[in-house]
Amino acid sequence: MNYLKSLLELIIQKYYITDGEHVDLSLNEIADAWQRNPFSNKSFNPATISTKELLTAKIPHVEEAFLCDIWAYIKEFEKEEFISSMTSSTILYQLNNPEDKIRIKIIGDIESYYQRIEKTGNIKYRFPHAIPAGTQWENIHVVFQDEETVAIKIGKNRHTANYREMGFIGKGKKESILWEFLKTLAFKNKEITIKDSDSKLTYKKQKELLSKKLKAYFGIEYDPFYPYEPCLPYKHQKSYKIKLGLLMTNELYKKMGDRDPTTQNPKRQEIEKDDDIFYKEQIGEA
Repeated sequence: MNYLKSLLELIIQKYYITDGEHVDLSLNEIADAWQRNPFSNKSFNPATISTKELLTAKIPHVEEAFLCDIWAYIKEFEKEEFISSMTSSTILYQLNNPEDKIRIKIIGDIESYYQRIEKTGNIKYRFPHAIPAGTQWENIHVVFQDEETVAIKIGKNRHTANYREMGFIGKGKKESILWEFLKTLAFKNKEITIKDSDSKLTYKKQKELLSKKLKAYFGIEYDPFYPYEPCLPYKHQKSYKIKLGLLMTNELYKKMGDRDPTTQNPKRQEIEKDDDIFYKEQIGEA
């Protein structure tokens, strides 16, 4: 599911049945449109929010990642200048009930924007949060939670996405070959060695296409892979090795081959503390 498009459809639907120029969206309505269940009794950790205003926020019922996604897509719509959010980021993070609402003011031709997306298919598959200047591939951490979903961490920003939201859609709207290639890299400790010449050509093409996808999604221009030839000290043989942090949950490792992720990544002990906590939470060690 593409969250940007689904949120836009919900705004338009509400706009048609609302008098005036304002649209009120409850967290429940957005959750239903996105087919997500972000409501829980887990306590929210304000230490993960950097701004001073948000440090005092208490969100006992709504997951942080859900609110981050909402705010990121609202800001994307504001850039297109057809809405003006009546909710600041500080107010957004104080919402703690599924029925709490976000107010949006329609200020432009929202329908034309939607029709343009429908006609051209020009939906941007981009990481929904601002990426700090100077971010390198090694600063991006991705964990496969299951066959279709990954958890992503870049600095303080966390986001959960599936293959559809990231644009890895293949035949029959199932996972594309490139998604399978990325998943295989996660299983193989980020590195695939090629002995068969035919397989080498196949993986070379997949590597090139996957590079383009990742560069477009994260907005980083240079290659997310190391050179194919040996590249000391990063790799000692001819292989396709990706630079970003890439793991999968213990459960998925077992499903794909009964392999333990704690023994798969020899660089594990060198990961920064905050990133290591993220990995442990996602793969099931926390």
